[in-house]
Amino acid sequence: MKGKADIRVMLVVLGVLLVLVVGAGLLVIVVARGRGGPVELLLRLKAGQSYAVQTDLEQELSQTGGPMGSVKMVMAIGGDWTWHVESVDEGGNATIKVTQDAARVSMSMPPEVDLSYDSASASEEPPSEARPFAALVGQSYTMKVSPQGRVLELTGVEEMLEEAVAGLGSQGVQAAMTAQLVRGLFGEEALKSGIEGTLGIYPPGPVRVGDSWQKDRSLSAPVPLSITSLYTLKKRSGGEATIAVEADVTAAPDSAPEEVQAPIKISGTQKGNMQVDEATGCISGGEVRQTFTLSLSGPGASGEVTGQFTARTRMGPK
Repeated sequence: MKGKADIRVMLVVLGVLLVLVVGAGLLVIVVARGRGGPVELLLRLKAGQSYAVQTDLEQELSQTGGPMGSVKMVMAIGGDWTWHVESVDEGGNATIKVTQDAARVSMSMPPEVDLSYDSASASEEPPSEARPFAALVGQSYTMKVSPQGRVLELTGVEEMLEEAVAGLGSQGVQAAMTAQLVRGLFGEEALKSGIEGTLGIYPPGPVRVGDSWQKDRSLSAPVPLSITSLYTLKKRSGGEATIAVEADVTAAPDSAPEEVQAPIKISGTQKGNMQVDEATGCISGGEVRQTFTLSLSGPGASGEVTGQFTARTRMGPK
């Protein structure tokens, strides 16, 4: 049971890191007008076009304290999505159907956990640690976003979660815990926070190479977080724009996820660069690295998690 408790804590930590990655603004869509003058950064997608979105994270975590003492975990998680733009209105607001096509999870945490799961090739039920991610494969919801990256509407999220939870099957306490985790990580509030964290990177007006703009955000799930991000248009060359990202992340005092029942303290920094194809507005490459410290203290769990992760995102027309 202690091992399962530690795995549960690590899964919640993983959920926190997913929010951090999304909050860093990894998915950037840039529309450039001219090479030498100012660049207008807005979300402008083409109606009827589908986009392939892929995200991969590589993480190394070390936990001290807790039921199992010192624990080290190496994780890689990834996902593929299709964004189909159903319509774009006169104001540039895009209605997008988002469908998850695949999920990849690998995890090593001696001595109990050593797994590798890829929904694209798996022929058996996913292991319990991968179920929160596998449950969303094939599910869809619809979002409406403004050119500035604000989420105006989310529809179909509850139906998506109901389908995902139903697909978990009847596994007693473990299934109930996994269902709760799925709803906490992928519910409407969490999705909206994540989407706006990703798309809400646009400056208040046109910018030139060397210009910077700051965004202060508050994300709510699974842990309330404050993210201060600084974006800089670093260079433009060969039809590609490079944007530098720096961010500081902290958790609200005494944040205590229900799944862990222990306050969480977080401090971390993010740095990276993203290359964006100016003709299509899609990410052609890029990488963001984060170092962080996460502390838990309470009856549900205690200890400290330190680590680093590398996140890579790509997007392009299908």
